[in-house]
Amino acid sequence: MGRKKYQELSRWVERAQQEDEEAFRYLYDYTYKNITYLVYNFCVNKEDVEDIVQEVYLNIFSSLQQLKDPQTFIKWSNQIAYRCCIRSLRQSRDEVLLGDKEEWGYEGWADNEENPLLSEILREEKSRLLMECMNKLPERQKITLFMRVYSELKYKEIAQILETSEDSVKKNL
Repeated sequence: MGRKKYQELSRWVERAQQEDEEAFRYLYDYTYKNITYLVYNFCVNKEDVEDIVQEVYLNIFSSLQQLKDPQTFIKWSNQIAYRCCIRSLRQSRDEVLLGDKEEWGYEGWADNEENPLLSEILREEKSRLLMECMNKLPERQKITLFMRVYSELKYKEIAQILETSEDSVKKNL
């Protein structure tokens, strides 16, 4: 995300810190898809996704006053989402699965667009194989990979969210 977008978003954060309901709605709408996707990738029981997302937003908006630098809102909200997911995982002790990218609007996995049926079969098989491979990774590597590839976060941002060094992030990738 560019500096200009961070600055624009920080104005909305400042308004939300003043309890502006329109600003709350804007921040929610702006971050909902990313937060939901992050949570979705942590949950084994997909029925829990909305509950965890709700918990994330309750945490975000109840502690928004504590955010000192509004330009760090995205990193900060991802960190809250990550912690809520980890807490949920520890409670359920379920296996972490990576969700299906296509379900959340990621396209372009097909190799043969001339044959739609073949394309769909290939897309499903690639998705299945990717999930199988991802499930073999340790939890820390899965989340690092997710944040880098799917959320397109920088090494520094991932390191801050995971409370580790940039070198550790690179090593996990």
